[in-house]
Amino acid sequence: MFKHYFATALRHLRKHKITTAVNVLCLMLGMLCFLGAHGVAIMLASSDSQFPNSDRIYALTQRVFTPGANIAVPTLPFTSIKPAAYLKSDFPELEAVARLTLSFEGALSVGDMNTFGKISYADADFFKILSHRFLYGDPATALRNNASIVLTESMATRLFGSPANALGQFVIAYGRVPVTVTGVIQPVQGISHLGSAARVANFDAIASMDLLMLSPIGKMVSEQWSAPFTFTYLLLPTDSAIDSNALQTRLATFDERHIPKDEWHSEFNVIPVTSVLAATLNTFVGSDKSGVTFVGVLYVLGCIALGIAALNYANLAAAQGISHAKEVGLRRALGARRTTIALQYIGEATLVASLAALLAFALFVATLSAVRPQNIPASAFYAQYVLSQLPLLFGLVIVVGFVAGAYPASTLLSTPVTAALHAGKANTRRFGPALLVGLQFFATSILVIAIIVMSSQYKSMEQAALSTIGDPLVVITNRLDSSGVSFDTLQRELIKHPEIRVVSATMEAPWSIAGSVMTVSASRDDAASRWTVCNNIVQHHFLAAMGLQLIAGRDFNTDIASDQVKYLELVSHNRTVSQDGAAAIIDRSLATQNGWSPDQAIGKEIYLWVPGANAKSTPMLRVIGVVENKPIRLLGIGASSNLFVQAPDAAALPIIRVNGKNTKASLEAIDKVWQQLAPNVSIKRQLADEVLADSLKIFAAITAAFKGVAMMTTLIALLGLIGMSLHIISQRTHEIGVRKTLGASVTRILALLLKDLSKPVLIANLIAWPVAFGAMSIYLSMFVTRTSLTLAPFLTSLLFALLIAWTAVFTQATRAARLKPATVLRHE
Repeated sequence: MFKHYFATALRHLRKHKITTAVNVLCLMLGMLCFLGAHGVAIMLASSDSQFPNSDRIYALTQRVFTPGANIAVPTLPFTSIKPAAYLKSDFPELEAVARLTLSFEGALSVGDMNTFGKISYADADFFKILSHRFLYGDPATALRNNASIVLTESMATRLFGSPANALGQFVIAYGRVPVTVTGVIQPVQGISHLGSAARVANFDAIASMDLLMLSPIGKMVSEQWSAPFTFTYLLLPTDSAIDSNALQTRLATFDERHIPKDEWHSEFNVIPVTSVLAATLNTFVGSDKSGVTFVGVLYVLGCIALGIAALNYANLAAAQGISHAKEVGLRRALGARRTTIALQYIGEATLVASLAALLAFALFVATLSAVRPQNIPASAFYAQYVLSQLPLLFGLVIVVGFVAGAYPASTLLSTPVTAALHAGKANTRRFGPALLVGLQFFATSILVIAIIVMSSQYKSMEQAALSTIGDPLVVITNRLDSSGVSFDTLQRELIKHPEIRVVSATMEAPWSIAGSVMTVSASRDDAASRWTVCNNIVQHHFLAAMGLQLIAGRDFNTDIASDQVKYLELVSHNRTVSQDGAAAIIDRSLATQNGWSPDQAIGKEIYLWVPGANAKSTPMLRVIGVVENKPIRLLGIGASSNLFVQAPDAAALPIIRVNGKNTKASLEAIDKVWQQLAPNVSIKRQLADEVLADSLKIFAAITAAFKGVAMMTTLIALLGLIGMSLHIISQRTHEIGVRKTLGASVTRILALLLKDLSKPVLIANLIAWPVAFGAMSIYLSMFVTRTSLTLAPFLTSLLFALLIAWTAVFTQATRAARLKPATVLRHE
């Protein structure tokens, strides 16, 4: 019997070669998506489990709240630098507490060898909690002394030629600080949130915590409770004197005991170290608000892809089943049981699913092999992340086979035997296929709208930024405060060269992805309207360097004391109102948000709602100038306007406008001056349009990914619509015959069929519009320069969907409209 079922299934598959190939392809892609989601989930669940005592290691989390108790940031698996100082005294049962900061790029040099690397800072017990394999040095004492540094194997090789030569040697950090190499470590084995292969804590060296205080940023964050940038690890004791539940209970009052009442309060908790990587990813999907985890999103997307592919198979299989209706009717008339026929169709779907699963598994293995981290042994990697997928794959084949085969079987079995034998027709249902096609075009419409808006936003950012560049703008990405170079000296030496037009500096490179934002208002009143603005910390001559046009007021003046501010004091929670009155320049957009014309804005007050400042001590700035709106950066995270403050202590990235007619000579002059001022620090520089191109690559990749998904979704929707058209047209052949007998023309019948078949596409598109509008509004709110969200993308999506629909059903509709009435009616 099973041999007969298998032969019948193969005969059906050979008869419909193209449809079978498409079904296998669609199911393969759906399974691949699901396998990928499950693979990522396994990796996240197993992350950091390779550390000894990983079951006793926990990470402190922090959730910062604004003064009005509105959530300022989501729960993060890292904290400010301050809690660790109190944890040991509050929880003496803990075996160890240690911090590890997020990394900062810094210069490292040995003799004539200069290089750059990502440097993190850690406490002495860091390696006691999270043990690393030391090639050289003692992990117990590596960070016990001040001015010590532990290098990764690759960094030690870069600096000394061989890791064996590094231990005990001096490295010059920041171009001026000698530090002692106390250890060389290998990369962390396995999936982890730590190490050079990770995106969360990515470091080339780990320095002792005292070195952090040498940088202005380190001094600033060391004073703030609300500046999370440090992993705080806790090692629970072996005697179970305190467990994670007790920690969480006692941490509930940690905020009240230690954070000053006039600062933003925080909520502290702990999570296992094995959850740090997943918790970091959860912040990107807003888990605090939605309750949805990153892994949950992956599974949902995988299920959607797999479900659409399975339902699409079911829809096409049901359409194909129309031609088998007489065969099924005859078998039922001869006594075949309904269960037997249903099993045949489920078995056929299972066979197709099996072929798709084999291809999906092969692609899955090839993809994992290409991305396998080199620090994970191949045998362990394939055993944990590849072979473990086989049971899941087997289950997918069974589930998909049943889901995909049950619908066409039920369609055929619901047809009365007499009707099937008389006309060879199945009892097709129009609602099911129409709903499926509607769901497919719903997704397709959203993706098409997203592609159009994202492409338009990409071009808008590129054109707006390039219009600002003009003569070449050079960005030196070495921080002056980390390189031992004075801005005034650099500016004085550079401006001597005739090819150098303007020299200034900023805290963040123009048009880079990163960029800080601040909340501002026109008064200290808690009820006052507030706006999020791009916070631009600059040196004098910044407006000229960036080509920003002053339309009211004046530029910063170095001879006026109030035109400069110490940024670290400005954002310090210890500041007083006596420090108010520093100068600020705003753009037209921010003036408009406050209800001011450019001229009216001059002399007005702007208040910064910085972390740690209450209403009474909120910093006040006075507007001295207004510039025309022009982009300075790409992402604004809700900000569409700019605020400029002159702060020499924080604006440490030089930007230099050079003569475009002799760029080569200009760059040579810059390199020569830098070499004279910082001989131990190699210069890192880029043209601003190169910075822009690098930043835009991310958005180009996202757009390309959406295009790929949209193409696949469109293909599936196209196939689904073909299947639905077969259903509906088959069901209406008698109606068509009657209409033609009564004089309806081919054109009229064709128009009628296209109209009816277009309805689910039209309805799905219209339902998709508000969803796409909301999603694209959120997307555009991330940018400072935003394209207009007009009706054009939505109408284009509708026209595209209808074009696809008409293309899909035109052949079947035309064939049905041309049927001779006698051919149809003689069988009715």
